[in-house]
Amino acid sequence: MLVSTAIWAAMRPHQGGPALGVAVTACFLLMRQLVRRACRDALDAAERLRAIAAPAGDAWRRLFEAEGLGGHIPAVAPLVRKALRLTVRPKGQTEGRSRVGGRADLPAGWPWPRCAGLPMELLVQLDLAEIRRLLPESPLPAEGHLCFFYSDRIIGSASLAREACPVVHVPGSATAVPTDPPADAKPRGARTEPLPLELTAYEDLPDLAVEKGLAATLDEPQAETYRALASFLASGGDDPHHKLLGHAEPLEEPMELECARIVNGIGVGKSSTLTSALLDQVARQSRRWRLLLQLDSDAAVPWMWGDLGRVYFWIRDEDLQQHRLDRVLVLAEGA
Repeated sequence: MLVSTAIWAAMRPHQGGPALGVAVTACFLLMRQLVRRACRDALDAAERLRAIAAPAGDAWRRLFEAEGLGGHIPAVAPLVRKALRLTVRPKGQTEGRSRVGGRADLPAGWPWPRCAGLPMELLVQLDLAEIRRLLPESPLPAEGHLCFFYSDRIIGSASLAREACPVVHVPGSATAVPTDPPADAKPRGARTEPLPLELTAYEDLPDLAVEKGLAATLDEPQAETYRALASFLASGGDDPHHKLLGHAEPLEEPMELECARIVNGIGVGKSSTLTSALLDQVARQSRRWRLLLQLDSDAAVPWMWGDLGRVYFWIRDEDLQQHRLDRVLVLAEGA
C-alpha cells in the first residue's frame, strides 16, 4: 500500500501528497504497535519461565521438564558449562567491586594498555574473589581482579592482541591505584561513568549452531523451545546477553574455527589452497578454544557493537588453565 501510494503521489503530487503522509503515519503507528506487542510477549514469556525456575544454578533441568524437553536432559547435561551472567545495574543499586567502565584499578606505575599506539577503552572490571565465591571451580585466578580493555583495531588480530594484552590481571597482593584513561583517549558515552555489575551463577546451554549433533536430535518446535530457554538463561529474561565463561552465542557463524584460523595465519577463503592435513589440524585446534567473556550491545551502558552486535574474548583451554590471559583473542559480530 505504501509503495502504490508513493507512486501515486509522484504522479499526482497535489492529490497524492496528503495520502502519502497519511500512509506513512499509519505504517509508523502499526510498526510501533507491533514492536510494543513483541516486547510485551517477550516479557510475558520471561515471567512464565521465571515462575517455573529462576534463571540460576541448574534451572535448565526444571525448564526442560516443564517445556517438553525432559527426554533430552541426559544428552545436554555433559555439554552445559558453568557461567556467570553479568547484569548492568543503575549506579548505586548494588554493592560489589565488579563494574562497567570508569577508572581502571591498576598497579602503581602500570601503563594504560594501548593498541597500535592508541589508548584502549576499559569495558569491565571483574572482582575475582566474587567470581570464586559464586563459581568455586572457576579456572580463573582466585584473587585480585581482571580488567578487560577494547579497541576496534584489535578485532581478529592475534598479533595486536598479544602486543596490547586486552585482559589485565591485577593480583590481590598488588596495590591497585584508580587510574584515569590517558589524555589522548576517546571515551564513548556513559562508559566513562562506572556502573555496577550484578553477577549470577548458572549453567549455560550450548548453541545449536555449534553442537550440531545435539541439534540433529531436535525437531524444529523443540529447537525453537531450546533456543528460547538458552536465551532466557543467558539474559535473565529481560537483559542483554553479557556472560563470563559458558558458551558463546554467535550471531552469525560459530567462532571457534575462526580463532584457530587466525592464530595459524589462515584467512577466510584460503581453504582451497590448504592441504587436508592442515585443515584437519585447524579443526582439531578449534575445539580447544572457549569463551572467556561475551558482551552484548546494551543501551544502559551504552554499548553498540556494529549493528546490535556482540564482542567476544576467546582463549584456549590450556592458556586459561595456566592463567595465560595475555593470549586472548578478541572477535566481534554484528546482528
